[in-house]
Parts: sequence; structure tokens; C-alpha cells
Amino acid sequence: MTLPHVNTIADGTAVQTPGKKIFPYIQKNLTIIITVEDAELVGAFLDMVENHKLIVETPSATVAALKHLDLKG
Repeated sequence: MTLPHVNTIADGTAVQTPGKKIFPYIQKNLTIIITVEDAELVGAFLDMVENHKLIVETPSATVAALKHLDLKG
């Protein structure tokens, strides 16, 4: 599938078509993909700066995605 356009602040992950090598790997090995909105990326970035004094890349998708999981402890 190819998207007509991609509009996100996560420019490092903004692709219109999945790569021919990585897409089969994803199909075979991943059981879940978590998507996050740009507002969540901004929130995760601000959280890391304000509360943890860390500068992370703008596409801090991992931090934003973790908030979607039901993690304890």
C-alpha cells in the first residue's frame, strides 16, 4: 500500500511506501504495531525534557507508544 501523502513531525519515520526488505520482516516478526499522533509525540518529548531532563529526538515514538501499553511497575 502506498499513501498519497505523509504529514507528520516524525520525519525519520514518515514513508509513503514500506521498504521492500523491511515489510516482509515486519509481517513475519511483529504481532502489534502501535500508532501515535503528533500531539502524543510532542507530549512525550516535553515529558522527557521537563521531567527527566533528557533531550530525545522529536519522533520520540517509543516513549509515546509506551503510554498505550498497560505496564505495571
